[in-house]
Amino acid sequence: MKKLVTAVIAGVLLLAFNAYADNVGFINVQKLVSDSKMGKKATAEIQKLKDTENEKLNKIRAEFEKLKESFKAESQKQDANKEELKILIDKIQLKEKEFKRLADDSKELLAKKDRELVLDILQKADPLLKEIAKKNGYTIILKDRNEMAYLDPKVDITDEVIKKLDK
Repeated sequence: MKKLVTAVIAGVLLLAFNAYADNVGFINVQKLVSDSKMGKKATAEIQKLKDTENEKLNKIRAEFEKLKESFKAESQKQDANKEELKILIDKIQLKEKEFKRLADDSKELLAKKDRELVLDILQKADPLLKEIAKKNGYTIILKDRNEMAYLDPKVDITDEVIKKLDK
């Protein structure tokens, strides 16, 4: 019985969709971000931020390696001071924690910045999507390719949106 009800509901939804979806468009958000001027600028901004964060990480990594070398040299001495070795071990552990925290913070910062830039592009593209939809008589414009089993390339309006966004 449940299968019958589910099938009937699916059929009704499909009929309703077909009745109202005479003209469907699709926007490839990833392509919009990667191919538009705004997207390229955002990508460059993200890369610059990534480079800055990597410089910070490399500095801490170098400090970490220097501490490890100091520990190795001190531990190989005949008269190695156990107290100094313990201090070096503590410094190495602190530097490792600092590195991990900075790496996590950098990853989070980059993801947040990426989301913000993509959102900004989508907000600027939204009125253009509406304009294109009205002009071409689209009743629906889809943004998520993952939710579709098949997409006819003719309904992809991404290039048109990019042209308008780049003006």
